[in-house]
Amino acid sequence: MDNNKAINIGTIGLLVPKTFDQLGILVLDGSASMQNRKSIKEISLAQEVSVAVRDTFTAFKSKFHKKNYSFSVVYYDNTAKVELPKTEVDDLDDIRSYDPTVGLGGKTSSVSEGLREAQKLAEEHLKGQTSGGVLKSVIIFIISGSSIIFEPEAEAIANQLKQTPNILLTACFFETLDNDNDRKVDYFFQSICSTPYHYDRVYSSEKIVNVLQRHYEIS
Repeated sequence: MDNNKAINIGTIGLLVPKTFDQLGILVLDGSASMQNRKSIKEISLAQEVSVAVRDTFTAFKSKFHKKNYSFSVVYYDNTAKVELPKTEVDDLDDIRSYDPTVGLGGKTSSVSEGLREAQKLAEEHLKGQTSGGVLKSVIIFIISGSSIIFEPEAEAIANQLKQTPNILLTACFFETLDNDNDRKVDYFFQSICSTPYHYDRVYSSEKIVNVLQRHYEIS
């Protein structure tokens, strides 16, 4: 065998060039409802969301073109905090907990606070775009399990985001027995997403992972 043509299988991932640069921002509801409400598995919604985040990170670690992706995580209740700054897929911790109520757990849930932090992260990522460089883009995922009071401020921030090129705004709402028929939530999230198609109702961590990966495929 010609040694000059030999391929070290272990380094194949290093040879795959970055063809685009996409940041996924997970905006997670950390209000008390996420601890108080249970999923169909009889665990808290906060636990379901934590599992979904870990499983999503694990799934992206196995992607052939994983160097194209990075993630950030934002927790929110009536305030918001960046739990994870922009992190490349190879450096993501898919073992630790991503319970969004840790350090939060307030009685009210303000999507606008979470979106405000996500907007800062998105703008920071996109401002590095250079002419002729790899295309930068952002997907924002809101995951909520709280009944939402109409938030004009959230809609205003969402409209700004939707008018910014290369930003996709998506959301999913966690169904439980006590909020399954609250369709006001659907109308609210459909109004702030890029399109109504980018909003889903979910009932398990597995469904969240499926939704997130689907949005990556169509972005």
